[in-house]
Amino acid sequence: MIYLYKEYNVAYNLISLFLLIGFAVLALKFHMGIFTYLLLLIVVMILVFVVAGIFTRLTITRIEREVVIHYNECRANQYLDEIKRLFGDKKLSRAVSTIYNSFLVRGYAVLDDFDSVYSCCQNITTKGYKGEYHKYMLQYYIKKDQLNLAMDEMNQLKLLIMQLKNKSYINSLETYIKDAEYVIKIKNGDFEGAEEFYTGIINKSSPLYPITKVSCSYAIGRLLMLKGETERAKEYLQVAYAEGGDTKFKSLAEKLLKGEIEVAML
Repeated sequence: MIYLYKEYNVAYNLISLFLLIGFAVLALKFHMGIFTYLLLLIVVMILVFVVAGIFTRLTITRIEREVVIHYNECRANQYLDEIKRLFGDKKLSRAVSTIYNSFLVRGYAVLDDFDSVYSCCQNITTKGYKGEYHKYMLQYYIKKDQLNLAMDEMNQLKLLIMQLKNKSYINSLETYIKDAEYVIKIKNGDFEGAEEFYTGIINKSSPLYPITKVSCSYAIGRLLMLKGETERAKEYLQVAYAEGGDTKFKSLAEKLLKGEIEVAML
């Protein structure tokens, strides 16, 4: 992924070249035994891999800072455009293709483009991104009303969580599962606990990104519409409409507020 940013790629190559030249100089200057030679070579290669890891982390951090911010602030199309600009014209390894599609899929999901969500998921193939695959396939099957398949994906996520160590990622997946469970319960006419769940996310999220606020506000507004609490529902839907950028939450909230679509159809 280092090659996504030219300056990082140049810096990495220069540092790697410096390390290799340094190794060659030492090897020529000092008459080393084969054991010392191999040991030094191993050290140099380890350093090259460490440098690669550092620049990979810098690349991911920069993407989060400069690109993912568009997603967080409900600019989904701009987010997708930036991701495609970074990755799209490059030959990608399987691992980097997985990362690319894991970035794309979240943008398509908030645009309600679930054909693209499905397509991206099929290209999320490396082990470290199984969580993203199951998350969005779960969302895909719920959208398509294939609830048995959705439950299968949910169970896969629960099994995956048992194997993970990253507490932050575990928490995010657990929240995602609870969200899916409430979506399914609401589809089945069971509204108990849903409003408290989404309100809790808004109140407890730190930082509270606009995309989180908007998605939860829309979920609460839709829920209240289903419960017949129209005036309260409008308060939340107005938030989703006003702050939803170009996401589905804005467009769906607008349709509900204008009475252009029945809430039961969503």
